[in-house]
Formats: sequence, structure tokens, C-alpha cells
Amino acid sequence: MVRFTRPAVAVLTLLTATACASSGTTDNESTHRVQQSDVIAQLVGNTEVTPRSGPESRESRNLVAADLATTWRAMERVVSELKLPVGRHDGNTGTIEVRGRLPRLDGRRMSDWVDCGIDLNGAVADQSYIDMVLTLQVVPAGEGQTVVDTHMIAQAQPRRNARARVPCTSRTTLEPWLVEQIARTALGGGASGL
Repeated sequence: MVRFTRPAVAVLTLLTATACASSGTTDNESTHRVQQSDVIAQLVGNTEVTPRSGPESRESRNLVAADLATTWRAMERVVSELKLPVGRHDGNTGTIEVRGRLPRLDGRRMSDWVDCGIDLNGAVADQSYIDMVLTLQVVPAGEGQTVVDTHMIAQAQPRRNARARVPCTSRTTLEPWLVEQIARTALGGGASGL
């Protein structure tokens, strides 16, 4: 726990008053609006973000050139090696549901995978924990091929405001990347980035 002495509090108060005076704001002006491309961030004490318009969930179908059993085993291996939090694992329906916090994958920023809007500090996804539900399902496609269906819903929990939740949309990069890892593993080449 950090404790401030009276001189430190006085300096902090003086710096805050100076910053307000130099910016031309007063204590009564608590709302500022900033528009950046198609996102409007409204500051009212803490930051609230209006996310980009569009669906909050994303579905995709991807063809893998391997039989159903091989693709299923590859999907299990990829999810395990990436340490994705498994909420449901059903071999009868060929479904794995990843439910929980998205870890950093392939050394990339969270905003590479999901779009949660932008605030004054940049991409909200990069400043947040990303909670998601990602359903992966293998379906036979005939002739030794398999379709991997994906469905993703995500939301951000900004690190600076643990009670806030911001809906996110997929950037349509995570799902194809995961399917590519599954396909490489199924074909015996091993997944990249694992």
C-alpha cells in the first residue's frame, strides 16, 4: 500500500490544479468528447467506450484436408499446447468450447485478435483482459476432409476499471490462425507459434 505524506498530497493537488488551469478546464467540466474514426469515447470520471458497430459474435467455416479423427486429435493438441481455458470438451459432437481469459498468442497484441473500440489511450483490447467463449467444432466434409466451425464472442475488462465490460468483435484473424495451427498439426507438420 502506498502512503502519501502531506507534502506529497499538496504537490499532487497543486499539479492537478495547474494541469486543469493550463488546459482551460474547470472542476465543473467533467465531460469531454473525442471522436476518432468511427469510435466515440466519452469520459465521465472513468472511460466508457462505444465499440465499433457490427455483430458481437463471429462464425466461420474452414476446410482442413484431413479426416475427422485426425483433425479432432489435432484440435485437442493445439488447444492444450496453447493453454486455452477449456470450458467444455465433447468428443461425441466433436466440440471444444474455450471459455475464459484469452492468453497472449503468437506474440501478438490483443487488438490483433479482437476489436473492442478505441479510447484516449489507444486500443481498448491492448489495455484489457479479454474474456471469450470460442466454440470449435469438427464436422466431416467427405473425401478425407473436415470442416472446422468456429463461433466466438468476446468482451474486454479494462485493467483500470475492473467492473467495466466492453463488448468486442472478432477481427477475423484468431479463428483462421487457430484453424491453420490445427491443419498444420493434423498434416504432421506441427503448428507454428506453439
